[in-house]
Amino acid sequence: MRCSPLGRVLAWLVKPFRSPLVAANATGVPTTVKVRPVGTGVLWERSFEGGVGHVCSTKELDKSGRLCERTCGGLGMVLRVYERDGVLVFESQRYFLALGGLRIVIPRLLSPGTCRVEHRDLGDQQFRFTLSMTHPLWGETFHQSGVFKDPSPLDTHRSPT
Repeated sequence: MRCSPLGRVLAWLVKPFRSPLVAANATGVPTTVKVRPVGTGVLWERSFEGGVGHVCSTKELDKSGRLCERTCGGLGMVLRVYERDGVLVFESQRYFLALGGLRIVIPRLLSPGTCRVEHRDLGDQQFRFTLSMTHPLWGETFHQSGVFKDPSPLDTHRSPT
């Protein structure tokens, strides 16, 4: 996992909103992922060992039927989901801050950049998870990649990233 200097600043600024942005540059970080249904969505908890961090977000459909990912603190993004060459891709379309019943759109230049997550099947119940965020002016702000074993649906997964 790595983040740019701008990524580090952005991670610090959005920390009060329980952001999933991790301001770390490290390799071989054992990671545990827990996935479980919650309400009408799916809760994803990622724990990075060695004091790197813990992030949590929920994926669910919004009132318009669009897939969104949102933190407990209200920071979220609308996602476009598609398949390309056998890879499942989640790509951010815009970021927002949900406060009560309000949804405040975050301007693209104030965001960490377009978030692209890929799930690539490696066979033998393994997949590669790759996350990259690319800012329109400052380039890549965050990158994470790791291989996970999927023992069963909605179970715990662990990988060095």
